[in-house]
Amino acid sequence: MKKILIASSDAMMYQFLLKHARNLNKKGYTVDMVCLAAYGYEGQDYLERIAKEKDEKSSFFKISATRSPLSFKNITGYRQLKKIIAENGYDLVWCNEPVMGVLTRLAANRFRKNGLKVMYMTHGFHFYKGAPLKNWLVFYTIEKFFTRFTDILVTVNRDDFDFASKKMKFPCVEYIHGIGYDSKRKSEDSGRNQKRKELGIPQDAFLVLSVGELNDNKNHKTVIEAISKIKENDIYYLICGYGDNKELLYKYASEKGLKDRVILPGFREDVADIYPAADLYCFPSLREGLSVSMLEAMSSGLPVVCSNIRGNRDLIKENEGGFLCSPLDPDAFCEKIKEVYQNPEKREAFKKENLKNVIPYNEKNSEKAVEEIVNRAIKP
Repeated sequence: MKKILIASSDAMMYQFLLKHARNLNKKGYTVDMVCLAAYGYEGQDYLERIAKEKDEKSSFFKISATRSPLSFKNITGYRQLKKIIAENGYDLVWCNEPVMGVLTRLAANRFRKNGLKVMYMTHGFHFYKGAPLKNWLVFYTIEKFFTRFTDILVTVNRDDFDFASKKMKFPCVEYIHGIGYDSKRKSEDSGRNQKRKELGIPQDAFLVLSVGELNDNKNHKTVIEAISKIKENDIYYLICGYGDNKELLYKYASEKGLKDRVILPGFREDVADIYPAADLYCFPSLREGLSVSMLEAMSSGLPVVCSNIRGNRDLIKENEGGFLCSPLDPDAFCEKIKEVYQNPEKREAFKKENLKNVIPYNEKNSEKAVEEIVNRAIKP
């Protein structure tokens, strides 16, 4: 029986990769998992959940590393990874995320001469068109160097696939339609009124929704400013997520006259029930690989106004399912939010387009794509 080790942070493992481990288990592989504990997710008990929900044949390891590239804990994590790989005879190591990707590829390298294959899945390179120069100097240089430690690179958006295929010397570059959204994790519109009441949103309000961490990259301030420019008092903005910018966003909303119309309920396990309560999904991020939350919103039939960046362009075409805006242009977001707000017919057309266009990205298709790549990598 072929053995696989999947390496990532606990948050990514639980939210996105555990389903792939289960699928590979069903296909006859033994799949172990190794995680570092991601900062900021302590209250979610992801390590305990993974240990509880994994397949009984799988082993689960926690290592003493962090997502901070300069942490001395990563030296310990590297040694732990090397020991895990040495003792368990894996046929494939699948690593994710920049720091875990580097540590795992370093730890696995000397075992490749014995036939071990190393697969790195990038969920969005930190270097891309328009990225800061330091990202290119640091992250591009590192990834360029680590092509020699990688047998297969898997990308989740077209921009990364095209760039890696043309400009980097990975032995094999693959593309999949994202890591997969849960098409079964859906609620019905019948719960819309109840969820709005719970969140303190008027039943007749126009609700703009974002889901994501409260940090600078998610760029929620642009949407707050955009809504403040619309002279309508029935537009509310709900941001589901946690992060260091919570108080900053509250203060900014108050300064813009939106103190009572910007709602930050924190991280929500019931986000599937919240999508049907919204009228529009906004995703203004500065950098993304391929957003699972945007896929979930599309699968709930929401129109989308998002930043015109890598990944988002794979999902939304201008005036097809939504609109694309320059991420730091609140006037553009204002114009497009207002257009969706004023046009119920357009919202309905966007709904139909998104329900159709999101199908290739569901978890079933993603699991099949990953399985096929794994089969090719370690076929007998």
